[in-house]
Amino acid sequence: MLHLFQSNRIDVLLAALAHQLETSPLASPFEQEKIVVQSKGMGRWLNFRLAEKQGMTAQMGYPLLASFFWDLMQRTLGGNLPKKSPFSREIMGWRVLAWLDSQPNAPVLLNYLREGGDFRRFELATRIADVFDQYLVYRPDWLLAWEKNQSLGLGDDEAWQAALWRYLSKDELDIRIDGGHRGALLAATHKRLLDPRPLDLPSRVSLFGISSLPPVYMEILRALSKRCEVFIHALNPCGEPWGEIRDAAEIARLADGFDPEDLYLEVGNLLLAVWGKQGREFFNQLIAEPEILEYFTPFPGNHDTMLQTLKSDVLELVARSPETAQRVAADDKSLQVHICHSAMREIEVLHDQLLALFEANATLTPADIVVLMPDIEHYIPYIEAVFGRHLSAGASEMSAPNVPFAIADRSLKDAAPLAQALLELLTLPQCRFASDWMMALLDIPAIARRFEIPASELPTIHRWISELGIHWGRDGEHKAELGLPNTFEHTWRFGLDRLLLSIALPAGVAGAAAPLFAGTLPGSGVAGNQAQLAAGLAAFAETLFEQAASLSGEHTPEVWHGKLIAMLDALFAPDDDEALILAELREQIIEFAEQSRAANYEAPVDLSVPRSWLNGALSGKIPSGGFLTGAVTFCAMVPMRCLPFRVIALLGFNDSAFPRESRPPGFDLMAHNPQYGDRSRRADDRYLFLETLLSASDVLYLSYVGRGIQDNGVIPPSVVVSDLLDAVGRSFVLDDAPPQPALGNEALKWRRIERERLLKHLITEHPLQPFSPRYFKEERLPAYSPLWFAAATAIGQPQSLPLSVLAESLPQPDAEFKNVAFNDLLAFWRNPTRYLLRNRIGIRLADEAVEFESNEPFSLSFSAKSELNQVIWQSLEQGWSKDAIATGRAAGLLPHGGFGDMSAAKQSATLRKLYKAAEPLLSNAPLAPHTFLFNFGDMQLNGALHQLRPNGQVAVWTDHSSPIELIACWLKHLALCHAAPEGVLLETRIVSQQGHWRFGAIENAGPELEKWLKYYWQGLSCRLPFATRSSAKYAEALSGDNGSVDTAEKAARESWHGNSQRGFSGEESEPWYEMAWRGQNLLSDEGFTTMAGELLLAMYLRREEI
Repeated sequence: MLHLFQSNRIDVLLAALAHQLETSPLASPFEQEKIVVQSKGMGRWLNFRLAEKQGMTAQMGYPLLASFFWDLMQRTLGGNLPKKSPFSREIMGWRVLAWLDSQPNAPVLLNYLREGGDFRRFELATRIADVFDQYLVYRPDWLLAWEKNQSLGLGDDEAWQAALWRYLSKDELDIRIDGGHRGALLAATHKRLLDPRPLDLPSRVSLFGISSLPPVYMEILRALSKRCEVFIHALNPCGEPWGEIRDAAEIARLADGFDPEDLYLEVGNLLLAVWGKQGREFFNQLIAEPEILEYFTPFPGNHDTMLQTLKSDVLELVARSPETAQRVAADDKSLQVHICHSAMREIEVLHDQLLALFEANATLTPADIVVLMPDIEHYIPYIEAVFGRHLSAGASEMSAPNVPFAIADRSLKDAAPLAQALLELLTLPQCRFASDWMMALLDIPAIARRFEIPASELPTIHRWISELGIHWGRDGEHKAELGLPNTFEHTWRFGLDRLLLSIALPAGVAGAAAPLFAGTLPGSGVAGNQAQLAAGLAAFAETLFEQAASLSGEHTPEVWHGKLIAMLDALFAPDDDEALILAELREQIIEFAEQSRAANYEAPVDLSVPRSWLNGALSGKIPSGGFLTGAVTFCAMVPMRCLPFRVIALLGFNDSAFPRESRPPGFDLMAHNPQYGDRSRRADDRYLFLETLLSASDVLYLSYVGRGIQDNGVIPPSVVVSDLLDAVGRSFVLDDAPPQPALGNEALKWRRIERERLLKHLITEHPLQPFSPRYFKEERLPAYSPLWFAAATAIGQPQSLPLSVLAESLPQPDAEFKNVAFNDLLAFWRNPTRYLLRNRIGIRLADEAVEFESNEPFSLSFSAKSELNQVIWQSLEQGWSKDAIATGRAAGLLPHGGFGDMSAAKQSATLRKLYKAAEPLLSNAPLAPHTFLFNFGDMQLNGALHQLRPNGQVAVWTDHSSPIELIACWLKHLALCHAAPEGVLLETRIVSQQGHWRFGAIENAGPELEKWLKYYWQGLSCRLPFATRSSAKYAEALSGDNGSVDTAEKAARESWHGNSQRGFSGEESEPWYEMAWRGQNLLSDEGFTTMAGELLLAMYLRREEI
């Protein structure tokens, strides 16, 4: 017997099911109760709720619809069916691919396949299989007709589809029983169920919460009901006959000039009319069954709130008008619509609104709330950022209260970094091996673990990549394969050779000769204890190169299976948590091979086919968990997610986001020849929205992006939100509304005004920022974040100057600091502020992130030019200048080809000219270092002067001159003059590309040096108003022939603030000065001019140009 239980509440259906199980248990305790559901989430919810009602559950099966009917076919047809039918969508895709390989007589397909290779063919085969899978369920009569060579006049694409179907079914000797397609198997199942011979069938079958059934499935259930009890528990929103209601647009189309009443067409309830098409057709199909016992148990409605009234009106098929509009209390928050500026703001607003609900209702728990989104992947980063703030390392008392949450429906592809890495690795044959791409792979812990590379050492590897000049490419041959010049420089093997050689043969081994070994220049900065790390990096790169070669070419799916498993073993070393994910990836690769094997597909294909297959499989694979965990559940809005919750929040209901579009391929004959009972994605979504509204018992919360984030322009919501607002505007008025006037203009005006007041009560427009003061002033905008409160209270208030980390002086350092090493003095005056913050406070700024280069250099960067100058100068000094350019190229400093030759020639000419100018000064051999110890009161200065010559000190600047280097030369010159070593001229010569200068002998060098030492001691306790470049610019301008204070201050300001027109930033933007002088202008300190005058003016006045 076929029984139909209906109710407008799913918990009423649950009670009916529980009563049925309790009062009519199965005869055998070993038989499993079959309850067919449409989603795993529904099955889990049912199991929990039945256990609550009965104390426990056992021998309960919750098969999905397709699984149940496949099991029924196996029971009915003798159990000889394969585990997977060759006509299943997955296997049929491979069989279609084989047909496409045979170059069928289908010009429209051949034109499409003319370009695109294996990838396009496989994608097309998959789309065709999807369409044929729908034919098997909704058009089995077409397939049977095509098997008999009958044409049905379905359109231009029917001929090749009929030929394809005959190809797919030609090898099935007994297509209606063993191994046949689903349409034939269903027909055979139906016939066998009507046969009186005994069958091994379940004693009872229950279908719970199913919202649609293909007609062929309904026929099977009808036949099954003659052998066992079949119960259908269906969620019916309306207790009245509603099979003929239509929305206004559909009535106008169907009436076609006739009176709708003559056709028995009416709107009835507006929401049911516009959202209920799918349900209407489903229930019309059910009640059309001649032998069905029909029951309807309504959940009594009430009109206490807007939400309850809407649900009651749907139940009772009430169509309200302004004359029958219900009055709504001012505190009715059962229906909420929130307009935000972005998805991030939607989540922030939801967080505060949920906290407000918890505060208002102590009985509400996180488990009572579900949040549904049409596109959950778009919202996941924002959910984790807002709801997961308490889990972050920076969580503090400034964080908002915690709301426990769980995220369901994340695909394996999006949830598991290992899955993303696998798909990325499947691009290896076409990969450029760009340095940033390679390092992104190494950031994945399972890959780094395979090559024994600790996460703490990744910054070291990043520095090596930059210093070794690795940009992209395996080697020169790899570049040639891509149609580019065969250049070895800047490739991975170029850099790895340098790295490994630096361990075996450091550059210092070469002595005074060119540091080249077989044309390779050892790298620098690699310590001996880092050999294992370097070996791990080399093994990582070479393994990727090997895998790229292995994955090239065309292979059969069976061979691809072996190669992909081998790649997983070669590249991943998972921990305990990752092992489950890796096992799932293996299972998917095995499934890829098994499906092709089941289809007998043995043709070779390129890597694009397994990559496409795995991308689809991992995108559709939803790991279990995250649903019904006791926390607020975030999940996708999919059919049969309409479980009863006290609060249901719907996010992302933007224009065009919902109902979702489903564009069928142009060759889908069902789309061109629709029939009653066909599924429509948009109709499904509308009915899903109706079921969602019915499932919310206390609050239905909607939000969408309704304002432009840039111009605050109005953005329309989803059409279902507009439908809902239209229905609310017709059905309700606020409780304090005056009586409606009599008909006429006054009545129309009253309706317009009251509708606007009602919608203003219903809709909340939120500010752009979460720290808007409105959140802490307006009752309808609750906010709970102390951080945003602090920011909001600061808005409009007088802003106090930001505090500096050096607002107050530090205690004087220990006495040991008065014994000053000369090198420390030099380091201090390179940047006194940095020295103080580092050495007294212990502040260490993180090194700037390495910016990886992924293209060849076409010009010399500043750093590369500086390094090349040093190489050329070293070669000139040590006599191997003929190898200088080769050394520069081996260091990866030069652009490729002619650009590099031109750059090298230019720098070589410049440096040769510089060397020619400096050579006479360097002709005398350097003397032994001269040590010194100076006493200045209670302070001592000790150190040594290196590279002294009889003609004094010689400083050669191969790069542009810098005030930092000039100050260092001046301090060394003061030390030279004060020490006055015997046999050394008290003179310092500076040779640079910008000019040549000298410092002559200074009689009062001691007092000058003492000034620098005095300020050094002062600078160990407090910040000095001294910025190396800006102070030097001030003193230099003041020392000029026409120097004036105004000119000097202008030069200092430009150096401090920068000049955007000339393309340089000022010293004030450097982080050390920002921390020490935050909120203040260093140039305004009265000590700035004093220090520049006392220390630097003498330096510039003593500098003589040669």
